[in-house]
Amino acid sequence: MRTRSGLLGAALGALLVPLLAWVPGTTATGAALRARATDPTPTSDTRFTAQPLPTYQTNGVVYAVEAVGNVVYVGGNFTKVRPPGAAPGTREVARRNMAAFNATTGALLPFSHAFRAPSYPIPSSGVYDKECSRGARAGTYTCDTVYEIRASHDRSRIFVGGDFQTVDGRVRGNVAAFRVSSGALTSFRVDRVYGRVRALVPSASRLYIGGQISQVSGRRRYKVAAVRTDNGALTSWAPRVNGYVIAMAITADQKRVIIGGDFDRVNGQLRRGVRAVSAATGANTAWSGNPLRGTNGGRRSYVTDLAVDRDTVYVATEGLGEHVFDGRLAINPTNGVVRWRNTCLGATWAIERVGSSLYTGSHAHDCHAVPGGFRETARHLLDKPGDEHYHRFQAEVVGSGAPRLLHWMPTTDGGIVGSLGPRDLTYSPTADVLWAGGEFTTVNGDPQQGLTRFGPARDPGVPSIAPEQPSAPLAVSDASGRVRVTWEATDDWDNATLGYSLLRGGTVVATRSATSSHDTPRPTMSFLDTGLTPGSRVGYRVVATDGAGVASAPSTATTVTVASGPDAYRRRVLADRPQLYWPFDDQADRVAGTLVPAGGGGRYTSGGVTRGVPGALQGVPDDTAVQLDGVLGMARGRSRTAAPSTFSVEVWFKGSGTGKIVGYGSSQTTLSSYADRHLYVDTDGRLVFGMYDGSRAPHVVRSGARVDDDRWHHAVATHGDAGTVLYLDGRRVAGDSTKRSTSAYAGSWQVGGDRLAGWPKEPAQRNYAGTVDELAVYLHQLSPETVAAHHDLGLGG
Repeated sequence: MRTRSGLLGAALGALLVPLLAWVPGTTATGAALRARATDPTPTSDTRFTAQPLPTYQTNGVVYAVEAVGNVVYVGGNFTKVRPPGAAPGTREVARRNMAAFNATTGALLPFSHAFRAPSYPIPSSGVYDKECSRGARAGTYTCDTVYEIRASHDRSRIFVGGDFQTVDGRVRGNVAAFRVSSGALTSFRVDRVYGRVRALVPSASRLYIGGQISQVSGRRRYKVAAVRTDNGALTSWAPRVNGYVIAMAITADQKRVIIGGDFDRVNGQLRRGVRAVSAATGANTAWSGNPLRGTNGGRRSYVTDLAVDRDTVYVATEGLGEHVFDGRLAINPTNGVVRWRNTCLGATWAIERVGSSLYTGSHAHDCHAVPGGFRETARHLLDKPGDEHYHRFQAEVVGSGAPRLLHWMPTTDGGIVGSLGPRDLTYSPTADVLWAGGEFTTVNGDPQQGLTRFGPARDPGVPSIAPEQPSAPLAVSDASGRVRVTWEATDDWDNATLGYSLLRGGTVVATRSATSSHDTPRPTMSFLDTGLTPGSRVGYRVVATDGAGVASAPSTATTVTVASGPDAYRRRVLADRPQLYWPFDDQADRVAGTLVPAGGGGRYTSGGVTRGVPGALQGVPDDTAVQLDGVLGMARGRSRTAAPSTFSVEVWFKGSGTGKIVGYGSSQTTLSSYADRHLYVDTDGRLVFGMYDGSRAPHVVRSGARVDDDRWHHAVATHGDAGTVLYLDGRRVAGDSTKRSTSAYAGSWQVGGDRLAGWPKEPAQRNYAGTVDELAVYLHQLSPETVAAHHDLGLGG
C-alpha cells in the first residue's frame, strides 16, 4: 500500500539509485523532483480514494452492510472474521453470520450472536443451494445466512433478515431485531415466517418484508408482508407478487413501498421486476412504465437492489442472456416514469447514493454508451487470460439528466459463490467512509475477503493508490544531437489527471500533465531532447504522479544512440504530415509508440510479437521492427475514429507467408465485424489492396510480382480523387483512376491480422507471419514522387 505520507520526494528519491544504475546521468535532488513532477498538481475526481482502508475480513460471503451511527453491521454466510492482512485460517475470531465494526477505525466490536438453522442431508447429486453452507455434521448442509440488515425508523434498533431459525438459541424465524445501544437481541419476534427473507424496509410503525416467503403467522402471503415494528404482529398489508422479491425501499414521504426482484406481476398487473404499491394498503399505485423486459422463464432483467432519495428511486439490475439490460435506472416513484437509464453491461448487485453521486457494485465491462464510459473490457480474445477485466466498483454523478461516470475504478475479483464480486454497499456519514461487502477474495489484486472500505480523498491521512507503472517511452534520434521522445499516459484508479516526469538518467528533463478516463484512448505526450552528444547512449524513463504526490513505479528504460547525422527517412515522413506513425522501435511493454502524438499509439497483443528485430531502414543504427507469428501477433490502434475516405497507408514488410499486413477494423478487442482497406498477401504470394465501395464484393488491386520472398518490401496504398493506387518498392504496380465510395464505420488501424473472410484469394491464415516496420497513415494521397522518395530514403538513398 502506498500512502500520502512521504509524497513524491521520498518516492522518487528511493528510485534514483536504480535509475542511475541503468544509464549515466546526474541526479536531481528530491526537492527539485517534487517541485517539477507535481506541476501542475492534479486533483482527485471522486469523494473516495480507490485505495481501500485496512479492513477486517470474513471467511465467507457478506450479503449485507448497514451503517448506524459510528457502527457498521455486517451480515452474510461466514463463521469467523480476521484482521486486515491476515491469511485465511489465521488470527480468526468467531462471528457466526453477523459482526459489527467501528465505522471510523474499522475495529471489531463485541457484537456477537449465533444465527443457526436446521441441517439437511446433502442430496446424492452433491448439489444444494450455493448460498447455503455445509452443516456441522458430515454429509449435511444448513441455510442460516443473513441477507439483510436495516436500521429502524428511529435508528434505535437494527432489523435482520435471512434464512436463520434461531439466534443465540432463541426462536427467531428469519427475522430478528437488536438494540443499537447495547447490541442485545430484543423480544421482537415475527411468528412463523416460511421462506427466505431477502429484503426489509422499516417505517415508523411497520416492517415490510420481502423474499421467497409463502406464509407469516399462519396466513398466506405472496412474497411480501408487513408486521408491526413494536411486537412483530402480522398486518393486513398483503400485495401479491408472482416471483422472487430481492430488494425493497420506501419513499421519502413514507407513502409508497418499492418492490424489486425477479417477477412479472404485482397484484395481477404485468410489471417486470419493479413497481410501487401503497405503504398503507398494498394496492398498486400509479406506475406507467415497464422499463424491464422478459419473463421469469427466459431472457430477462430483474432487480437486485434499490436506493431512494427525496424524489427518485435508483434501481440496480441483473440481466440473464446476452446483452440483456443489467445496468441502472432512475425512476420517479410517484408515477413509474424512467428519468434515465445507465446501459452499462455487467450485472449490478449493489447501489448506494452518497451526496450527488451514485456508487455501485457490479461487474461492468462495457459502458460505451454512457458519458465518461468505456468500451468492452472483458472480451479481449487475442489477449492472454487475465488481461480482460471488469469494473467491480463504479461512481456516477446523478441528477435530472443522464448520469456521467466518474473516474473511480477500484475493483475486486468475482469471488466464491456467483462470481459477482460486491453484493452490498453502505455509507457511514459519521466516518465519511464507504463500506462494501461481497463474495470477493481480492481488492485491487491484493488478498482481502468479504469486506472492504474506502475513505475520503480529501483527508490527508487516508491512503492514496499509486498510478500504474507507465509504459516505456519511445525514443528516436532523428537528427544530430537530439532525441524525439514520446510516451503514453497511464491509469490511476481515482485521478483522471496525472503529472508526468520524463527522466534522462536521474535528471528530470521534462514535465507534462494529461487527463485520461477509464479504458478510452490515452493521450500521448512528447519532448524533443536537444544538445546531446552525438554517438552517446542515453536512456529515458517516465514516472507518473497523482494529486496526492504519490508516484508510480518508473517505466522500463528505453535507451537510444544519439545520431551523428540526420535520419532522412523519418524526417521526410514527418514532413509529409502523417496522421499516424508507428516506427516499431519499441523496446518493452505492449504499447506501440507513435511519432505523431495526436494520432495515438497502438497496443500489441500479449503473445506472438517479437520486438527489437532488425528493421527495414538502412543507415539508421537503432531502427528495429516487430516480428509477428501469424497466429496471435498484432498491433491495434488505441484511438477509434471514423474510417477515412481519402488516405494513404504505408508500411515496410518482409516474410515468406501470406496474411493481412495492415487494414482498418471496427473492433479493438476481438475479430472485427467490419473490416476493409486491407493490404494483404494472397494465396499466390502477391500483394493485394482493397476496400468495400458499396457493392457486395470488395474492390481490389493486385501486384504482379510476388512478395513472399522473405525480403524487405515497401508498400503504399492510396485512395482519393486520384483513384485507387497500389505502390510496391517505390513504383506504381496497380490501380485505377476512379474515386469510389467507401464504407463508413468507426474503428482503428490493425497491423498483422483481423477479418479477411470473403476477400479474393483469401489466405487460409488471415494473420501475417512476417516482420513489419514503419507504419504511417496519411489523410491525403501521396504522390508518386513522394512514394519513390520514401522508398529511396529507406534504402539509405
